[in-house]
Order: sequence, then C-alpha cells, then structure tokens
Amino acid sequence: MAGEKRVDREAWARVVKALMADATRGKIAPFARQVGVDPRTVSRWLAGAVDVSEESVRSVADAVHVPAMRLLVDVGYYSHTELAPAGDRDEELELVRDDPRLSSEKKVEIINFILERRERERAAALEETRRMIELMRDNG
Repeated sequence: MAGEKRVDREAWARVVKALMADATRGKIAPFARQVGVDPRTVSRWLAGAVDVSEESVRSVADAVHVPAMRLLVDVGYYSHTELAPAGDRDEELELVRDDPRLSSEKKVEIINFILERRERERAAALEETRRMIELMRDNG
C-alpha cells in the first residue's frame, strides 16, 4: 500500500544484531527470552525474512531499555522530520538535518543522541511530577 509505514527488514536485522551483542553477547535464545519471542522469530528477523510491526519494535525497545523512537527511526519507520511536534518547527533537529558537512550516518548518530536525551528528560519530568503529586497528597 502506498504511503504505509514499514519497518525496513535489513535495518531491523542490523538493529537486532547490535541489541543482541549488547544484551546477550550475540546469543539468540537468551535474547529471545528477554524480548518475549520464540528464538525462530529472532532468527527470521536476523535473516530479514519477515515483516516487523511497529508494536514489535516498541516491545523489543522496552525489553532492552532503549527508547522506542530511536529504534523506530533507525529502522526507517519514522524519519527525523516526522518527530517534530505538530505545527512547531524543531530547530534542533533541523540544524542537524540541514548541515551539508555531516554525513547521513553522523546525522543519525546526533539525532539518536537528541532523541535519547529528550526521552531521559521526559522520564525525569514525569518522575518529578509524580513526586510532587505525592508531596501534595501528603500535605493536603
């Protein structure tokens, strides 16, 4: 279908291989257990033999404690430009994207860093809000 978002199978295979190397020293069975799938599924991912859903990418990201948006960009499901808030320019991402002196690989590396930082900041802000709510309940 035209315009339908898809996970690039080859990119997903590279991502899975890298995640496996970090999480389980490249071993398929322990990685499969960690992410909650059958080892045959991991083998198919590595071979680029099956389509992968956004939900699967998000589940794997959660299981290995990696920001899901980073993986979704890495596998081509989203582009950097799609991640800017609707109606707002994302000057930080534009600065990276529009620099002609950076290779595509370096742009992806910098954008992944930015996305990871934003995810950490979002998580920290959420935790701070939870603590504030608890304090107010206790003093209320």
